Amino acid sequence: MAWANAIVSKVATLHTPPNSDEFWKYEENARAKLERSKGNSNRNQGPQPPVPQYVYTTYHPNQMMGLQTPRTQRQQQVEPSPVRKYSPKEYNGDGLYDYLQWHTDKWEDEEYLGLYGKLSGEMLGIDIFKSASSNREEGLELIKELKQEHGVKSGMAKRLVDYFSEWNKTLVA
Repeated sequence: MAWANAIVSKVATLHTPPNSDEFWKYEENARAKLERSKGNSNRNQGPQPPVPQYVYTTYHPNQMMGLQTPRTQRQQQVEPSPVRKYSPKEYNGDGLYDYLQWHTDKWEDEEYLGLYGKLSGEMLGIDIFKSASSNREEGLELIKELKQEHGVKSGMAKRLVDYFSEWNKTLVA
């Protein structure tokens, strides 16, 4: 029974017994019982055939690495997009446009949509805004870059970074 339990828990196989005190104690008791019964039966019968000797080889788990069946490579799993609803190829296109449209609606200011050409041309997609919104230092750097390098007004730059999380929550997965 100990061997069967060890096979189920994957510490032994049909050809390799478990290396536990419980198993070896069971093995020793079984051999002693066999010897006792053999001693009683020898008196009544003639010579008995020899008892086969078994050699058990146990392996340390590190040694088993080379003995295991090679595993087949699993199909590569596609990582989910870090921005719900948009694939990475849409970050600078539809995703950015929708994000700017959300700002246009929220602040009732068409200038946000006017930023689409600049930001998309510089590959400043929604993934950049997501990253900046979750890291204070990165957010401040992006606000500075938007103002100095892309001519975005200070308030607009700050809103683009600070309100990403709010917009992201509105997206349906």
